[in-house]
Order: sequence, then structure tokens, then C-alpha cells
Amino acid sequence: MKKIKKTILVIAIILITSFLFACISTPPNGPPNGGTDNGPPNGSTNGSGNGSDTILVQNITIDGENHQVVVGGAFQLSATVLPENATNRAIEWESQGNHIATVNASGYVTGVSVGEIEIVARSFCSRSIYDTIVIEVTELWDNPFYTEIDPLISAQELVDSMQVGWNLGNAFDSHSNNVGLTPWVGGAAATGVWSNPYDNLTVAQMEGAWIGGINHVTSRELIRAIREAGFDTIRIPVSWFKATDGPPYWNIRQDWMERVYEVVGWAAAEGMFIILNTHHEERVLPLSTYPVDSNSSLFTRRHGIDFSINFIQRIWTQIAERFINYNEKLIFAGLNEPRTRAAPGIPSPNEWNGGTAEERANLNRLNQYFVDIVRATGGNNRYRILMAPTHAASASVAALNGFIVPYDPINTVNKIIMSVHSYTPFNWAHGEPQGNVTPTYPGSNDIMWSLNGIQTRANALNVPVILGEWGSVHGDLDIREARLPQRRQHAYDYVRLAAQRGMLTVVWDDAGLNNTGGFGLINRSIREFTAMGRVVVDGIMEGVVHRMGTS
Repeated sequence: MKKIKKTILVIAIILITSFLFACISTPPNGPPNGGTDNGPPNGSTNGSGNGSDTILVQNITIDGENHQVVVGGAFQLSATVLPENATNRAIEWESQGNHIATVNASGYVTGVSVGEIEIVARSFCSRSIYDTIVIEVTELWDNPFYTEIDPLISAQELVDSMQVGWNLGNAFDSHSNNVGLTPWVGGAAATGVWSNPYDNLTVAQMEGAWIGGINHVTSRELIRAIREAGFDTIRIPVSWFKATDGPPYWNIRQDWMERVYEVVGWAAAEGMFIILNTHHEERVLPLSTYPVDSNSSLFTRRHGIDFSINFIQRIWTQIAERFINYNEKLIFAGLNEPRTRAAPGIPSPNEWNGGTAEERANLNRLNQYFVDIVRATGGNNRYRILMAPTHAASASVAALNGFIVPYDPINTVNKIIMSVHSYTPFNWAHGEPQGNVTPTYPGSNDIMWSLNGIQTRANALNVPVILGEWGSVHGDLDIREARLPQRRQHAYDYVRLAAQRGMLTVVWDDAGLNNTGGFGLINRSIREFTAMGRVVVDGIMEGVVHRMGTS
């Protein structure tokens, strides 16, 4: 008996020592909380790990507000640990009722049954340091957007019911140029080791990469502010390839998918129309094939069209299946500005001018595959309204004339929208390079000319149009003040003239608030429109009000 007691005592001492060592040591691979550490992406901390200067956790705050999730749905929680240089920032996640919602060691919550429950995030080493958040789990059909799509609602009827839109730009569509296969062997079956620097980032770090960090990521309050400003439509650009395991399967990270799902849900709760797309994917699926330097990064390489078809099939099957229950107010947009990108030493002279005949033909094939893939997932996706772009979403004659409406035999009414982007007049609104603009707005003639060309082609094809991107940059400081009333007039002209032609406008906002080439209208961290942004938005809303005029 004495031997057994002695053994138990030794084991207890070992366990206590191990726990104390863990609390004065930095985990070798960063905190085991699955991405709740807001420190460096490589998992490093500032603790010495020798116990002589142990810094204890003082505070834990779960990021965001209380959450709602449907039965079977899931999402990722994260938490901020202070001080940032605490020696051990590990968090333990706990559900106060696993029969309602579960949470794993990484903070990933899954709804189990209807009800409310608290989720706790507790310091691994200081048990008295914790935070809680309330999770409400609802039935699937409690979501007002989870209704059946009317098979007879047409794309034109839907567009006619939409008023004006705003882009959540540079958030989910951030990406890195340093993505590739090394060593690379080209063709449809490109091979090599997939290298992606985003693999080491949390969802919040990916979302905040281009907009100033995690303090600027999308909040429900931001979506509400956009809706209250008069926008009834939100376009959510998403770059998916950077959040996958690469070819050939392109499996999307679950935490990334659920974060997008969460933001779509916020927009749905505000009663908004939602456009969900793939953005910057042209970096991995250019539309032509020709030799390049084998040492170049993936986005400069030209794969065969089969490589691109596989990507479309894999990515859109996953997206369509996740969002299958949303009704017609959720629109899928297959591609953003599909084209063969120019790169150092690798020109693409027709990148923005309608492409080549080969590229336009390949794009029409991809648009067709997109429609077929979404329809094949069944349910509401059989009747969902879909957007397909011209080459590079260009309004050029070649791009418009080269666009073919995808065949959609399952539907007896047209369910396809033509997607076009037009920063008109370009030299004043956008400039090349971006921000290098002319100082004086030349009036609405260029806008009318561009819109008339788009309308002529759309009428011939019997499809509606959504102008998914447009806007005007801030410009240099020395012309910015004089430019501002012109930007208001431009916004008024653009929205009014487009609406008169039955087209929906979705203004581009890249969160760039002060830079010369920025399009930012609202400060996303405080959810307030800037002084410049307010002027532009006023012009937009005036254009909506006066859209019934003639020009």
C-alpha cells in the first residue's frame, strides 16, 4: 500500500510540475487555441520561457458580439489575450451545454439543438481569467433567407427589385503574390509542392491583411451602417484560392468558409441582397496557354483550360453546397475579372481590351461550367440567379460582343445576369497607374456612351446587367478638395443614368481612406463614413431618387 501511495504522489508531483512548466514556458508552435492568438503569424511570443521573467495573462476578451447559428451550422470564435507579451497565451474553450452547441479546442462552434448557451474562453494558466459569449442556436428555417426560390422569378425581376449596392472590398479578397507550386511542371496536371504564405495566418489576419489589420475586419455594425445609409445590396468579394490546400482538390479551409458564411448571415439579417463571388482567382486560372519562365510564381504561369475547369468545379461545388438554403436574395457571381494577367517580362496586351478570341472562348466555357456546377448541387441552386462576366468584366466592344449567355435548360425563365465593371470616365475616375487622374470631371457624356454600349448588347442577349464595380479615387492632396464636388456629381450621374437603363450599380470601396488611389468611403473600425465618403454617398442616393428622369 505504501508503494502505491508513493507512486501516486510521484505522478501528482510530475503533473503539477508539468502544468507549472507549461505556464512559464512559451509553447514551441504558438498557442494551442487554433488561431485566437493575435500575435505574429509564425506563432512566436515575447516570453523568455525560462520562468525568470514570467508574464501572466491579465485579460481575455472574446472577439465580436453574441452569435446566432443554425442547427448543424458552425463558425470560428477568436479571442484577444492581454498583455500581448504574456508568457503563455493558451486558451481553453468550453461549452456550458454540449447538447445545444459544442466548441473544440480551437474555438470552433457547432450548433446541435435549438437554445441558448454560453461559450467560455479561459486562460490555460490563470483559471480566474476568462470571458463568455452567448450563442443562440436556431432551427434552419428560422432564417428569413432560408426559403424556397420561386422557379419563375427571372433575373430581370430580381435586378428591378434591387436599388443600389456597396462593395466590401479588400477584406475577404486579400491574397499574396507568393503562392505557387515548386518546382512547377505545367499543363493541365500542374504538379509541385503547394506553397501558400496564408497557411500560417488566422482568418482574422487574412481578412485584415489589406485593410489595416484585425481591428478593421468586418463587423455586424459595419453591415448595419451600410444598410442604414441606403444601400440594399452588398457585394462580398472573396479570394478562395489562398484559403485552400491547392490543386488538384482545392479544399477550402473550414474556418474561412464559416467566416464568410457568418458575414453573409449578417447581411441577410439586415434584409440585404447579397452578391457572393470568387475574386482575384485569375491568378490561378488565366485564360490562355503559352510558355513562360518556369521559375516564375504560379500567377504568372499559363495552365491549360482543364486546370481552370477543375478549379471552378471544386471551388463552386463547395460554395454552392454551403449556401444552398439561401433564397433568391443571394446571388452567386462565378468570376470577377477573368483574364490572362500580364507579368514582368510576360505581356498580355489585350488584358483589359476584350482579350483574344481564344481567351473569350475559354471564358465562355468557364461561365458554362460555373452554371452547370451550381445547378448540379440541387435544392435552391437549381433556380438561383447567377452572374457571369464578360472578359475582364470589361465594357469594351470586343468583350461585350464575345460574351455568350450560358445555357441553362433547367429554367424556363432567364436566370443569368451579365456582370460588367466600368470606371468611367477612366482617366478621371481611376487613372493609370491607379490614382494618376485628370483634375476635372468632363461630364456625363462618357458615362452615357459606355452605358449605351452595354445596354445594346444586353438587350440583344435579353439579359439584365449589374455594374459590379464603379467609383472614383480620392486623387492627390492638391486636387482633392476641388475634386470632391465633382465626385458627388459623378456619383449622381452614374447611378441615375445606369438605373434609367435598368442596371444596378455597386460602388467599389477598398477601405483606402487617405491614399491617392483609394476608393474608401467608410471607416470600418468605427463604422462611420468619412467626410469625403459622405459626399459621394449623398451623390449616389440622389441618383437613386432621380433615376426616373431621362437622359
